[in-house]
Amino acid sequence: MFRGQAVTLLAIVWIFALSACEKKPPQGAEAQGADMASMEAPKARRTAPPPESRRAPARSAAEACAEGARPGSSYSKEQFEVTIKVPSSCKVGDAARAEIQVVPKSGYKMNLKFPSELSLKKGGDGVTLAKESYDKGDAKELTEATLRYEVTFTPTSAGTKVVQGELGFSVCTPKVCITEPDLCVAWEVVAQ
Repeated sequence: MFRGQAVTLLAIVWIFALSACEKKPPQGAEAQGADMASMEAPKARRTAPPPESRRAPARSAAEACAEGARPGSSYSKEQFEVTIKVPSSCKVGDAARAEIQVVPKSGYKMNLKFPSELSLKKGGDGVTLAKESYDKGDAKELTEATLRYEVTFTPTSAGTKVVQGELGFSVCTPKVCITEPDLCVAWEVVAQ
């Protein structure tokens, strides 16, 4: 008899479980669940912060590049200054040279152990780069006082030519190091 009651009880529990699975949640709970699912979805890529959350008025070169603007011939922070020297114009077919230099400021020195690098890409057609990737061994000068790369590029057609990329380096004091892994560098030159 006990066995028959156990089977009956198990059948009742199983019926309640099935009926609970078939019930639909109330409309508000269903909508709330959808909101929670969208909030918990993994983010596959980084997105730019909304305009109101951006720092103003100071803009870093990286922010300028992300927004499509081209930074000027220099970029300065409290710890370092980056300058870019290019000719104002050049001839189609002739190689031209850009110089990108980092100079530490106010007690900082270049971190010679950091794997400094420069990665370039063309900002459009009509320019050929002699090389797209530079590491610290390619630097024309790397001392505690400066980091300098020289980049050779050749315009293949007339007009304004743009080259842009990312510069990675580190500057240190005896107590702290500042790392810039992907500082935007960009320049333009008029080819005639």
